[in-house]
Amino acid sequence: MSAALRLSFQELPPTFFVRVRVMDPIEEKDLTAYVRRFLRRLRRRKCEYFSVTEWHEGLRHHHILIRTDVDLSPAKVAELWQASCGDVRTTSYCRPVRSAEATARYLVKDVKAWWKKELPPAEFRGKLFTKSKHFLARPLKNLMREVVAEWRLKAAKCHNQPGNAATS
Repeated sequence: MSAALRLSFQELPPTFFVRVRVMDPIEEKDLTAYVRRFLRRLRRRKCEYFSVTEWHEGLRHHHILIRTDVDLSPAKVAELWQASCGDVRTTSYCRPVRSAEATARYLVKDVKAWWKKELPPAEFRGKLFTKSKHFLARPLKNLMREVVAEWRLKAAKCHNQPGNAATS
């Protein structure tokens, strides 16, 4: 997934990295509804997005990559997130993307730090990621196929190099 995102970001890089979470105990279905409202608010503001559901110490939150032409401030993100959640206490984070490649790796936990990876609870039945229609350069399925084809080509070149034990 990280390789497919990085491939897409060569053409359509994200402009902002956002994290949203709820601080009060709520039902899973309510959090899902809040995130859906927040993403709808982003779409109305002409933002394209890729949202990933993540857990930290058993608590669910969402990382969202956004591509937009408008300046998206931390205060604006906080306002939109709070409006999506009603009277529940919330927190959010927003910053411009400095490295699309590093952000793609972090977003899907393509990192060496095993302690930064937490699996969804076994009872979770929701989506782990969602995206707006035009966030990716091409459909994810096509990007994944391109990545696999590139890996196979590299493996074949490596396998056929002179002096390689497999070819000797």
